[in-house]
Amino acid sequence: MPLSPQLEGHAAGFRENRLIADQLCDPLGSAQFVWRPAPDRWSVGDCLVHLNVTAASYRDAIEAAIARGRANGLVGSGPFTPNWLSRWLLRAVEPGNGRRFTAPKPFRPPVGAPPAAVVVRAVFRDTGERWQRDLRLADGLDLARLTVPSPVSRLLRLDLGGLFAVQVAHERRHLEQARRVTLDPGFPT
Repeated sequence: MPLSPQLEGHAAGFRENRLIADQLCDPLGSAQFVWRPAPDRWSVGDCLVHLNVTAASYRDAIEAAIARGRANGLVGSGPFTPNWLSRWLLRAVEPGNGRRFTAPKPFRPPVGAPPAAVVVRAVFRDTGERWQRDLRLADGLDLARLTVPSPVSRLLRLDLGGLFAVQVAHERRHLEQARRVTLDPGFPT
């Protein structure tokens, strides 16, 4: 059964992000994957680890929101408008907006070199499959009424539909950041 148009748009975004990651990472060797343009800047691997950590930090809360919505019959047909926090965050993480942020501590890659590229990429692919599954499970629910607490502060709650949109844009942002790393003049050949 096809997804609602709004969720299909998110599904297409997640699929496209996986293709971009593959095209970006396939030609890279191990040294290139972990190379940082400066000590305080992220490598290609760091960007993917950050995306993996961010997605994992929301995983249980997303699944709980979907289960809660099913149990309480919170259905809706959409399209759904994101709440103010989701709209603000979506604008903040859109690639190319010129804003730079320091990632909140729970979302930062661990200090030191990231795990092997094969592991990081496998987790990124698995995360993409999980996003696709969550989109299917959320289809038909009222994505504006179901909220997910932020791992940074439980006081901040994103609507489920807005969170999906934010995650697609967030992935695009950091994949673009990773691409810029490969274009740095000091990038190893």
